[in-house]
Amino acid sequence: MLVAERFLRRDGRVCNLCSPATGSRSHAPTMFCVSETQAAVIRTAFEQRGELSAVVELRRLFPGVDNIALARECVRTIAEWQPLPVRS
Repeated sequence: MLVAERFLRRDGRVCNLCSPATGSRSHAPTMFCVSETQAAVIRTAFEQRGELSAVVELRRLFPGVDNIALARECVRTIAEWQPLPVRS
């Protein structure tokens, strides 16, 4: 079984990733994966409390994101995502 996730590169591009459901993944150190659940948390914070609150959530989930400008860019990108369609 494959799990589809989205991830955000440091250059701001959003990519899709298919990985084994076992959770074993290998990424370059400049990338991080954002699951649909994490994206929903960030999106909810963005919609209910604004960009800064969403940045706080992003940095809580991903402590390695220490650049505020990058975190703001990531949050805006994640807030625009639509949930992936369910595959049958």
